[in-house]
Amino acid sequence: TEQNYIMRFFVLLLLLSVASLCAAMRVAVTGTTGLLGRQVVERLSNKNIKVNALLRHPIDNSVTPSIDKDAKSTQVALYLSQLPGVTMVAGDATDLASCKQLVDNCDAIIAAHG
Repeated sequence: TEQNYIMRFFVLLLLLSVASLCAAMRVAVTGTTGLLGRQVVERLSNKNIKVNALLRHPIDNSVTPSIDKDAKSTQVALYLSQLPGVTMVAGDATDLASCKQLVDNCDAIIAAHG
């Protein structure tokens, strides 16, 4: 719902404000290629915060990287994978092994999936 997105946005702003004080931290992100997730990953990277980004599909180097609103998930994944400090972690949020790998050495988790 709209209220959930507004709440998530304000939580994100709070986290990014705190995170900017702690550039040495690493954050795990789910929902990486979604509209909210892509913004989270990009902003964390821009603040020199390392990111472990969960990705269900392999990176496709044959597409044009993009973060535009209408970009396909493969384009977003390639764009985000090229950002400094971003590590793409192959897996699924419903798989325990994937989740363990995603959060390994992370200080925080942001669940940006829908």
